[in-house]
Amino acid sequence: MFFYLLGRLVYVAAVAAVAAVAAVAAVAAVAAVAAVAAEQISPQKTAELIAAHKAILIDAREPSLWTKSKVAAPAILLSFHDFEAGLLGGWKPTLYAAEGKLIIIQCDDDYACDKIIGMIKAIGLESVCAGKPQDWINAGLPTRDYPAKPTS
Repeated sequence: MFFYLLGRLVYVAAVAAVAAVAAVAAVAAVAAVAAVAAEQISPQKTAELIAAHKAILIDAREPSLWTKSKVAAPAILLSFHDFEAGLLGGWKPTLYAAEGKLIIIQCDDDYACDKIIGMIKAIGLESVCAGKPQDWINAGLPTRDYPAKPTS
């Protein structure tokens, strides 16, 4: 009986060790995805890639924020809310049309940016963060108003 109980104890300890290793591996995998999702490029590099037709820029802030400041002139305006709600609005056609290009996300919220990038990468497309829209403005790159104000 003693050896039977000892064997069961060893078995339980082994199962617990395997579970612990699996948990550590899962945490490491999530950390690796988060680290990849956090990759960031400069506004200048973003502008170069867009000019070379190698990338698109998406401003993923909420529409109320687009009206409070300038937006990057080449940015496609698609909200994080529409992304989270199942790729509503122009997300699906934009991602479909961007196949083969780098998808650069600009957002004031790092969590939202990382989440969008992670999901875009999960469907097999390449994506990075361009930082906050204010970074683009501070770099002196072209901007526009939202909505575009008519010229007189």
